[in-house]
Amino acid sequence: MPRKILCFDCNTGIAGDMTVAALVGLGVPEEVLKNTLYSINIEGLSVIFNKTVTHGFAANAFRVEYPGKHEHHHEEGHHHHHEHRHLADIEALVARGSLTERAKELALRMFRIVAEAEAQAHGIPVEEVHFHEVGAYDSIADIVCVAVAVDWLGVEGAVFRNLTDGCGTIHCAHGDLPVPVPAVVNILAKFGIPLATCEVPTELVTPTGAAIVAALGQGAQLPSQYVIKAVGSGAGEREIGRANVLRAMLLEEAEEPASQSDAVWVLETNVDDSTGEQLAFTAELLLEHGARDVHFAPVFMKKGRPGWLLTVLADEARLAELEGIIFANTTTIGIRRHRCERTCLEREEVTVQTPYGEARAKRVRHGGQTYLYPEYESVRELARQSGKDFKTVFAEIQREVLGI
Repeated sequence: MPRKILCFDCNTGIAGDMTVAALVGLGVPEEVLKNTLYSINIEGLSVIFNKTVTHGFAANAFRVEYPGKHEHHHEEGHHHHHEHRHLADIEALVARGSLTERAKELALRMFRIVAEAEAQAHGIPVEEVHFHEVGAYDSIADIVCVAVAVDWLGVEGAVFRNLTDGCGTIHCAHGDLPVPVPAVVNILAKFGIPLATCEVPTELVTPTGAAIVAALGQGAQLPSQYVIKAVGSGAGEREIGRANVLRAMLLEEAEEPASQSDAVWVLETNVDDSTGEQLAFTAELLLEHGARDVHFAPVFMKKGRPGWLLTVLADEARLAELEGIIFANTTTIGIRRHRCERTCLEREEVTVQTPYGEARAKRVRHGGQTYLYPEYESVRELARQSGKDFKTVFAEIQREVLGI
């Protein structure tokens, strides 16, 4: 099956809620995400999916609701609650949900990425990290939904283009922090994720967003050719003076066109001291052992001696065998070889009945036209058997194949 990957355009950053909304736009059913969240059984948690328009761009939105949310809300992606959770608490929450094994593994990977980044920022062991931000209802819902959605889509990875953060400072549970915030900086540094900055004076890349990039984007690459199967946009909550939208595309690797472009190898050697009999015999052997074509061209070699340029077209798998035949049956001591692209017309082998007997031919198509080339061996054999001349038999085979 063709390979499927996700492609995110992160010109205005990335956050968990934006990612979930964009993935829903790719076709992930809302009910699948809701049912998974409810299976975790966090009291008072509910989620809302809706549509919005931001600065002229239509997008999906994803919001998490829970008791006391608006009393404790500081900034997008940053929350502070009286109930703090450690990584073990988060792992227990995920384990009791109805996630598939792949979705659980992905969710836990994202939580651990954030926990390790926060631990590094605060200089404490990862087990002691209090999840002021990522342990909040919002981020639990974001990470779980992203993991479930990615699993549901059946993709092999994701590419994150133009990851961009803002500038200045942001206020959160730990006070005013520079943008990018320490946890985001630690994640980007650990995973070697490139970042650009813009003049928007606030945070655009949240720790949850950075963890999504780190967990999904390692080793993924855009196919050389692809088909866009779906497009989804997820809106962020913050007003930044322009469309705050994360665009996601579901891509499917395009199969190589049944085009007629392929490659062969060319073997060449100059010979001036082999007899005509040797060269003719060599050509026969080469064709018998799989050469696609063999031909000779007269050349003038050094010191003015006349000779022959032997050229062989072959598949790569045949090269060693065909070179052995040339060395064994001619006087050459060196063979040049190179790979050569070629364009072949669409063709098919056909067999037809003529007044003179059965004949083989090639039917070739190009530019809406059909051409017919009778096989020489068939024309020769029927001409000899029937006593007709070569041109008459050739034309009769063409008429039969083309129906004229």
